[in-house]
Amino acid sequence: MTLEFNSPGGIANTGRDQVAGAARDDAAKYTTVHLLDVQRALGRTPEAPEAGLACTAAVIARIAPAIDLIEAATGRASTDLFPVLS
Repeated sequence: MTLEFNSPGGIANTGRDQVAGAARDDAAKYTTVHLLDVQRALGRTPEAPEAGLACTAAVIARIAPAIDLIEAATGRASTDLFPVLS
């Protein structure tokens, strides 16, 4: 069983890029969100690296229903969209 798992065509090799990508998304998303939380709690103006903000925004955009996100972001509808994450 372990031999198949670790073989070149096994799940350990074929799924690693997907797992690593999801881990990177999670790390960027939560690190950025928590950084902003701490800055707000300290009364500071929020600022974060542009790459972290872009990644977090992209992840949230993938999670949120597209129509609700677009309408809420453009002020065309008030929905119960947020929070998408908590």
